[in-house]
Amino acid sequence: MLDDEKFIQSRRAIRKNKLLNQLREGNDNLIFEIDLATEEAAKNVTTTYDRLGFILKHVKELEDEFLQWQSYVISDMWLLTKDLVTKKWRTRNMSNLKEFEILSNRALNNEHMN
Repeated sequence: MLDDEKFIQSRRAIRKNKLLNQLREGNDNLIFEIDLATEEAAKNVTTTYDRLGFILKHVKELEDEFLQWQSYVISDMWLLTKDLVTKKWRTRNMSNLKEFEILSNRALNNEHMN
């Protein structure tokens, strides 16, 4: 899943997007100005991490090792997409991408401990 070329390109697009970086800094007014291509890239990344979070929660040891390895990337992707997830996409479904959020919170905690 993580080696998929579309996934890698999507992560790159998210990191480079100026509006997502401004949202990350707290400018909430920009959420509805994000272009469709960036939103699709964000959906690709968030749903991939959501599926991965669902799988990993069933194997605690593997989840811990994965977070040791990838916590920075997961944290970064969550912080860049958090407003899209919580303020736009969850208006339709409150449980949307919950596994990604849970995995991200563990990754953020892991980053703070290191």
